[in-house]
This record gives sequence, structure tokens and C-alpha cells, in this order.
Amino acid sequence: MRLRRALETGRVSTNGERIWSVLHLGEWAANAPPANVVDQLRNDIALLLADDLDAIELVSLLPTLPAAPVREPPEKCEVLDYIIGLWALSKEFVQVIESISATTARHAEVTVSAAEEITNGGPWLR
Repeated sequence: MRLRRALETGRVSTNGERIWSVLHLGEWAANAPPANVVDQLRNDIALLLADDLDAIELVSLLPTLPAAPVREPPEKCEVLDYIIGLWALSKEFVQVIESISATTARHAEVTVSAAEEITNGGPWLR
């Protein structure tokens, strides 16, 4: 709630709400079926880290879609809800990356000069 209140007082709230309403994203988000995005992220990470991925039949991992449930009228979905949800998802993803890299960082030290960073555009572009 503190994060939400902080965002409400800034430009993010006003600009985000304007974009949200002009593009009708609130209606779209309210009518979209809910998804377990965090569970899907964890599953994808587990697949990336699996030693025996060749032995897994990926077809069996595809979810079977249930019949569409009868839904209540959509609740209002606000831009700040979306922003905070993205923040929470990215925080989860960063924790996974840091955990994975912590195990390998102890074994290998990588040094890159500042000139190489500038020339190559940073490690994320390699």
C-alpha cells in the first residue's frame, strides 16, 4: 500500500491513467481471463535449469484449457494495479537470476574493461 500511495502522488498515476483510459486498457484487462503468471515464470525457469530436458515430453506440460467459467461483471482494473503487478513479477525474476548467478559467480571471475563495455554496448547486447 505504501508503494501504491507513493505512485498515486506522482506523475506516474496521472500519465498512466490517461494512457490507460485512451487506449481502453482497463476494459481489456478486466475482460482478460486471469493467469498464473508467477507460476508460469517459475515453471519456465525450472525448464531452463533442467539437466534432463531431453527426457521431458514438453507436450505433456502444455495446460489443458478448462471450459470458460461464468464470470461476474469485470472489476475495474487500474493502471497502478498493473504497474505494481509488473514490479512484483520483475522482482521475482530478478531474485531467480541473482540466485542462479550467485552459484556460478563464485567459480569464475569475469573482468571487462570500461572501454570494452562501451565498444560492445554492454554485456546485455552480446
